[in-house]
Amino acid sequence: QRLIESEEVKIEDINEEERPESEEIFNHIKSNLKVLNEVTKKMRKLRIENGSVVLENNEVSFNLNKLNQPISYTVKTKIDTNNLIEELMLKANQFCAEVIFREFKEKALIRRHTFFNDNKSSEIQRYIFNNKLNMNFENCKDLNNCLDSLKSVDDIKFIVK
Repeated sequence: QRLIESEEVKIEDINEEERPESEEIFNHIKSNLKVLNEVTKKMRKLRIENGSVVLENNEVSFNLNKLNQPISYTVKTKIDTNNLIEELMLKANQFCAEVIFREFKEKALIRRHTFFNDNKSSEIQRYIFNNKLNMNFENCKDLNNCLDSLKSVDDIKFIVK
């Protein structure tokens, strides 16, 4: 992440076990990582524009005492490198599924996610009604837009039961 965000990271800043052999290789890695980050941002944008649902939450970790009771917590927010890895993993999975389907069509079992089944749709509609939210969606793209609009609402706590 530091390599993507800053030009000021030097080869000496990298711990010895992970340090590349030369300054030239280090600069090459840094440059390519920035390009890869821009490419995966475009891939993500296109995936979302094509209707992929985006359900993201911050990761919460709890520190426990000897009695396994929480004494503190930390919140980890998603950063560019998390999205970079996620996009490449999704693309790898998609590529593998395409190869399997093409090469083993008669034997391939490929899972395709439906938008929502009736039970899940009813559950979401109930949640929207109970929380007095103004949301209307018929597809993944609409749902993403509705969820984005909720990000601006900071005076309501949303709790899924």
